[in-house]
Amino acid sequence: MGEGTSTSGSRSRLARVSSFRQREEEEEVAVPYHEAEGVPDVDPPLGEEDEQEGSYPGGPIETSVLITYHDHVARRIWEEEEREPLKMVNHARKIFSLFKPTAEWFNDSVRASGLSGLCMTGYTTISHSMQGAFVERWHKETSSFHLPVGEMTITLHDVQCLLHLPIRGPLFTHSRIQMVEATQWMALYLGMEPEAADYECITTSGPHIRFTILSRYFEHHLDAAADAEEAGDELFTQYHRGCALRCWYMHVVGAAVFVDKSARYVDVTYLRYFMDLTTVHQWNWGAATLAYLYQKLNEASNWRTRQLTGSCTLLTSWIIS
Repeated sequence: MGEGTSTSGSRSRLARVSSFRQREEEEEVAVPYHEAEGVPDVDPPLGEEDEQEGSYPGGPIETSVLITYHDHVARRIWEEEEREPLKMVNHARKIFSLFKPTAEWFNDSVRASGLSGLCMTGYTTISHSMQGAFVERWHKETSSFHLPVGEMTITLHDVQCLLHLPIRGPLFTHSRIQMVEATQWMALYLGMEPEAADYECITTSGPHIRFTILSRYFEHHLDAAADAEEAGDELFTQYHRGCALRCWYMHVVGAAVFVDKSARYVDVTYLRYFMDLTTVHQWNWGAATLAYLYQKLNEASNWRTRQLTGSCTLLTSWIIS
């Protein structure tokens, strides 16, 4: 090739390389960075370390994983904004104070239901400091406690060993019900007068029933079942026994499993699992207890929350074990 051709070819190649590199740099700059909504930048761009330094001191380095750390109580504690001690809602005394018959039919039914462990386990007093310390180390994105020794969590095996609840069977798929439906259920399955059931919903401002009312109807149906058995009326005997068992189940489940911020009542929607008393043992009570506790730990890890509900018995026994 001639000298002119060689020189022009070299210049052309240099121009193409320069243009290619320029497009690469422009594309790199144009790539947007999508950050999780509402999460401050923990790793600031170069040159902004002084402005962003200490945004999450002692917190997670990668915020794409723990995206709710902004509202976590641990962040507030690091910034010396410690909240008041959590109030632990514990209804174990309600279970221990509930009358338990010695009749064979009652104990056989409770053992067959798989819920007998709930009336044999519980703590009348719990350590607020101990549970509060674990709540401060809980992260809902991972459903685990972030401890100095690593991550740990409560498993279904723990629920079975500590509370003796079944961990197999269909999962709970219930939803909230209306007051009209709750009134019908209480009258049909708990043996309450429609007026009394309606008054209960009005008093609790929703589809709920108070623990005191459950205890009262439980003892009423026990006496009625004994009278019907003495009179030889098999139909009424079975009816009152069924109502008594449902009242007892609702009382125990509301005080030991589905514990909410109210210390007075339980949601009537759980009555759906006791309509057929022969299928109570088939439900996955262990998974429901664990999932409900997970949900309440998620809420308690937020620095605005002031109470911890759920199965405090499960949490306390797991920490101790």
